[in-house]
Amino acid sequence: MSDAPRTMPPPAPADAAVGYRPLAVSALIAFAVAALTAVVVTAIAVASWAKGRAILSEPVVFLAAFGVILSLIARWQIRRSEGTRAGLGLTRASIWLCVLFGLGYAAFLVGIGWAVRMQARDQAAEKWFGYMAAGQPELAFRLTRDPAQQRSILENADAIRRRFGATDMPSFNLSEIARQYRTWGAKVSANWQGMKQMETTPAGYSVEMNYQLQSPEGRFDVEVVAMCVDDPESGDRGWQVVYPRTGVRGRQVTRLGQICDELRYECSHRFLTRWTGEFPNTPDPLAVFRIDGNVPPQAQREKLASELKSPAAVNLAAGGPMMPTVPPNLRVDADGVRLVCYVELSLPTLGNDPIPAHVTVQVMNDSLVKEILDLQRRGWEQQPTQPRWDVQLKGVPDLKVVEINARPGAPREGIQPRAVQMGGGG
Repeated sequence: MSDAPRTMPPPAPADAAVGYRPLAVSALIAFAVAALTAVVVTAIAVASWAKGRAILSEPVVFLAAFGVILSLIARWQIRRSEGTRAGLGLTRASIWLCVLFGLGYAAFLVGIGWAVRMQARDQAAEKWFGYMAAGQPELAFRLTRDPAQQRSILENADAIRRRFGATDMPSFNLSEIARQYRTWGAKVSANWQGMKQMETTPAGYSVEMNYQLQSPEGRFDVEVVAMCVDDPESGDRGWQVVYPRTGVRGRQVTRLGQICDELRYECSHRFLTRWTGEFPNTPDPLAVFRIDGNVPPQAQREKLASELKSPAAVNLAAGGPMMPTVPPNLRVDADGVRLVCYVELSLPTLGNDPIPAHVTVQVMNDSLVKEILDLQRRGWEQQPTQPRWDVQLKGVPDLKVVEINARPGAPREGIQPRAVQMGGGG
C-alpha cells in the first residue's frame, strides 16, 4: 500500500449567531416611556420658566409610575428567559429615569400645589368670609371681580355701591350666603372643610374648596371657587372668588331657619301682595312714608299723599315683571322681628324714574316673636338641624307695615337676569 499522507478535514465555518441574544421588546417599550417622561418634565420646566408660572400636570407622575411598572415587568421577563433575552441594563436605566424625573416632578407638584391651595384659602376664601363677617359686603363683592379689575376699584364701600349698585352687586347681596351674614352678623361662622380639587388654567390656577357655614338658621355646605392670575411682568399673583361657581350646595336648617324661610315667603308672596291692594285706601299714607329716613317736606306732602294712593304707586316686581321676587331681609334685635322688603315707587313728585324704596314690615304676633328671639339667643349652636321642619306659619304671622322709606337717586336693586344662577340661592 502506498503511504499516502493523511490530511485533517477543514474546520467548520464560524457561526456568527453563536452567543447572540435579542433585546427584549418590553425593555424597549419601558425605556421609551421613561424617555418620554424625561422629555415631558423637561418641556414643562422650560415652559414654566418661560411663562414665569409653574405648570402643574398630575398625569406626568402617573406616566413615570407607569414607566417604572413596565421596567419591572421587563426585568422579570428577561430573567425568566434563561439567558435568551437581553436588556437588563436598559430596564435599569429606565427605572432611574422614571424615578429621578417622576419623583422630582412629584415633589415639585406637591410643594407648589400646597402653596397655591393655602394661598387660595388665605387670600381668597378666608378674606372673603372675613369681609362678610365684618359687615363689609362691598369689599367682599370687590373680591369677586377679576384681579385686573380689582386694581381699578377703590377699597371704599360708597364708591363700590355707586359703581355696581345698579348692576351686579344687588344679586350678590341677595344670595343666601350674603343674606346669612346680613341677618346674623358675627353669629355666622365659616368652617374650613378641605380642598376639593385644583386645576391649571391658561392664566393661573383654579381651586375648589369646601366650607360649612353655620348660623342660627342652620348649617350650609358651601363650595368656594377661587382663581388666581399671575402677572408675568410684576410676578404678583392676584386672587378672586369666582362667584357664579360659589354657593350653597346643601343645607340643614334649624327650626328657626324654617320659621325665617316661611316668614320671608309669607311676607313677599302673600302679605305684601294683599297690602299693595289695600294701601291706596289708607286714610293717611304719609303716616309711614319717609324720604331717606326723614318726614317729607311740607311743600310736597299733599302731592305725595295723592300719588301714594294711586294703584300703581308701589311696584313689588323690582327689575320687571319677569324677574324673581326680591326676598326680604330679616332683622332680629331688641326692637323685635322685622322684614325689610325692596320695592319701587312711582311718585312723579320725586322723579320720573322708578324710586327705590324699602318697606319695613313688623311681626306683630307676640308668641312668634318670643319664639324667634329665644331660638337665636345663647346656645343656638346646639339646636338640632334637619332638611325641613313642620312649622305651618300660613295665616299666623300677623304682619304690619311700619315704614316706607323712599330713596331717590339710590341704585335700583332689581335682580339682573343672570343673577338667578349666582351664589347658590337667593
